[in-house]
Amino acid sequence: MVSIFKAPKKQKQRKKLILTIDRLDHEGRGVCRHHNPIVFVPQTLPGERCEVEVKTSGRNFSQGSLIKILDKNEHRIEPNCRYFELCGGCQTQYSDAEYMLSQKQSALSSLFQKQLGVNIVPWQPPLIGDNWHYRRKARLAVDAQNIKAIKLGFRSENNNAVLDINDCPVLDKSLNMLLPELKQLLPKIVGLKHLGHIGMLRGNNGVQLAFRFTKDINKLDRELLRGFADRLDLELVLEIHKNQFETLSKANENMYIASGSKTKLYCEPNDFIQVNDKVNQQMVAQASDWLSLGEEDILADLFCGIGNFSLALADGCCRAIGLEGIATMVDRASRNAQLNAVENVAFDCIDLNQANSLKYEGINQCNVMVLDPSRAGAKEVVEQVNPLQWKKILYVSCHAGTFARDAKIMQSKGFEMVKVSVLDMFPQTSHIELMALFLPAR
Repeated sequence: MVSIFKAPKKQKQRKKLILTIDRLDHEGRGVCRHHNPIVFVPQTLPGERCEVEVKTSGRNFSQGSLIKILDKNEHRIEPNCRYFELCGGCQTQYSDAEYMLSQKQSALSSLFQKQLGVNIVPWQPPLIGDNWHYRRKARLAVDAQNIKAIKLGFRSENNNAVLDINDCPVLDKSLNMLLPELKQLLPKIVGLKHLGHIGMLRGNNGVQLAFRFTKDINKLDRELLRGFADRLDLELVLEIHKNQFETLSKANENMYIASGSKTKLYCEPNDFIQVNDKVNQQMVAQASDWLSLGEEDILADLFCGIGNFSLALADGCCRAIGLEGIATMVDRASRNAQLNAVENVAFDCIDLNQANSLKYEGINQCNVMVLDPSRAGAKEVVEQVNPLQWKKILYVSCHAGTFARDAKIMQSKGFEMVKVSVLDMFPQTSHIELMALFLPAR
């Protein structure tokens, strides 16, 4: 058989451009609008002249990657973390935090002006906490394929590999201090190859570690982990089967976080909580201030989780209903109501993504609503709201795009956004959270 030689195809060389960044978008990317089509470039700041490689190109926009900064923005700084270029956890350490927050708000203004057709956005002061060591909950991945080079850390930005780290400047200090201790512990665990990840939580009454093993571990490993926890005075639990926890050290039932000035939220390792304690406390306080609940008000807290808003706000109203689609969260919220002796709140599990979710029994009596959905937003809920029933709706969002979509729907239903503020829940990242108050349009 004759084999025919084929020369290897030459890889198409990507186009390189010299661009000046005009502004940031709501995802934290630099935008060059004077190029046709517009180009989005991560890790750039307004006013910077950059050399950019075009990664993907379309009719309306292109995606670029930064090669070199030719002229720097005065607010560009050296990243504080030595793993910044590799770790996918933080995206904006190259900018001073105050400037980045102002750019996030400016990006939201542009989005709202375009999507909602408003000239003036009713901004309130942003809610801010610490720029570093703010994260009270995290999950560390473990890679023990090579027992001589065990990796403990977060997933790399460019692939799914575990990036081995020795410290993390956004982790709560009490959690960050545990990293070298854990790195010394891991090689001693006989069943290490079955360890998938380690959950970390700094509660208001202590520190908790949750070891997720895919198979049960032997008695020696249990004793090793128990001794580790006792020595460092922390709570340690095992998760062998998903969402089933075995306490090795201290009492799991006592771990809690605070919500508002009085409420204690008892939580399990896999429960969703707001990871920024200081901003969460301000957020709950602002919700109380903006809603100004009275004895005649009945609150509907939708996507209520373990009761972060409803339990803290119940004291100011006649009664409250908390609705959530995850049954384990509803169980925890109900338990938290009992433990906090809050008797005027009832929780139930329903799918809020159904078109008739507001037909739930009792919700027709409610006149104030709190919405705190996931990134997918609350489209099905806001399509059902009626300004004749709801005198106030507070919307807490973790995704600006779905919020803008939902806010536009609420406008069409006869509501007006009268207050909005940025919640700086995740400094050093491109993530934006916000709170907005809607009233029936006058």
